[in-house]
Amino acid sequence: MISLTSQTSRKESPPWETSRAEKEPQGFMVTTDEAALYLFGKNDRTTIQRLYRMIDLKQIEAKKCGGTWWISKTVLRDFASDTQGFADG
Repeated sequence: MISLTSQTSRKESPPWETSRAEKEPQGFMVTTDEAALYLFGKNDRTTIQRLYRMIDLKQIEAKKCGGTWWISKTVLRDFASDTQGFADG
């Protein structure tokens, strides 16, 4: 006799629903990974490249130390509040 059991597939939560994204990043300065997650809800390669373009276009102020870009949380908050009306429609 063959027993058929239903296999439950593990559904991953979207990045913006994870505990990592529920809180603001720790510290005063954050990396582009954390900034992308904070602003866009994900930090995949495409989103981080979008953030780099925004840095190059001076839409977001950032400082480079070694090979790492650092962004102030104040800058992120200001950017998010400036675009709030745009994002809400």
